[in-house]
Amino acid sequence: VWISYAQFELSIDSDDRMQRCRQIYEEANKSMQSCEEKEERLMLLESWRDYEDEFGSFANKERVRKLLPEKVKKRRKITAEDG
Repeated sequence: VWISYAQFELSIDSDDRMQRCRQIYEEANKSMQSCEEKEERLMLLESWRDYEDEFGSFANKERVRKLLPEKVKKRRKITAEDG
C-alpha cells in the first residue's frame, strides 16, 4: 500500500511531488521499523532505492543505501563421525 501511495504521489503533476513522495517513503519506513514483516519492509526500501536512483541526489541515495539490511553469510563447522 505504501509503495502504491508513493507512486501515486509521483504521478500527480505538481511542483512538490518529489518531496511528497520522499516523505511518504520516510513515513512508511518509520511505521514499518517496529513491524514484524521484514520482507515487506525490504520491498519498501528497495522501491525507495529505485526511486532515489532515478530522481534523487547522491546524498539521498547513500542515506537509503544505509537503511538497507546487509547480507551476511554464516558458516558453521560440521564434524564428521571420524572427527
